[in-house]
Amino acid sequence: IPFIMMCTSGYFFISNINSDEETKSEISYVQYYAEVGRREQVTLPDGSKVWLNSGSTLIYPSTFAMAERGVYLNGEGFFEVTKDVEHPFVVNTCFLKMQVLGTTFNISAYPGDNQVKTTLETGALKVSLQNDTAKSYYLKPDDQLVYIPSSNKVECFKVKASDYSDWRMGGLFFNNTDFEKAMQIIERTYGVKVHIRTSVYNKQKIYVHYNKHESLENILHILKLMIPELDYRISGKEVYIE
Repeated sequence: IPFIMMCTSGYFFISNINSDEETKSEISYVQYYAEVGRREQVTLPDGSKVWLNSGSTLIYPSTFAMAERGVYLNGEGFFEVTKDVEHPFVVNTCFLKMQVLGTTFNISAYPGDNQVKTTLETGALKVSLQNDTAKSYYLKPDDQLVYIPSSNKVECFKVKASDYSDWRMGGLFFNNTDFEKAMQIIERTYGVKVHIRTSVYNKQKIYVHYNKHESLENILHILKLMIPELDYRISGKEVYIE
């Protein structure tokens, strides 16, 4: 929570400066957390819908009373935004700012990840860096923007956008994903702790699209079919990779 509030305090402070004292006194902020191993759906005051992936936090005002409908995301979320031409919808993360009028898109911005990704399904999306608001990127459907915080680098790709939001329906998609990163996603999705007891898979890349609501056992069994030398053991909420 301190990390989240550190990232959001500046944004909400600036937003509040532009509102009158009466409005500020009436607005409170809601913090919604999707526990590890769970996915949650949130309906915002304007009717917009947000699906939160496990381990994600959304902060939003109790009412949208300012020029912008601003929210803050820490983690991964899929947004289905209600169109309001006079009040743009803005999603802030620690590194990126997304602005839309009415559209659907996915954002993955977990703290500690080496990449922040936003993927547009429908409509249009304006993306800017929090540390360089002078430059903006305009996304069309099936565009994906990837930001690498360590190098301050931005890359854009053409993808099948629906693959990247399949998690909200219980799916799991690894697209050339590092083995260690894939294990982190499995941890969040199934609420387990994965212990990797070897470095042999450090350079291993995973590309697989799982069916919806696969069991943890099936997830690991399919991984073993892809990597025959992989050995795993499940013990309650602990997974051991040999």
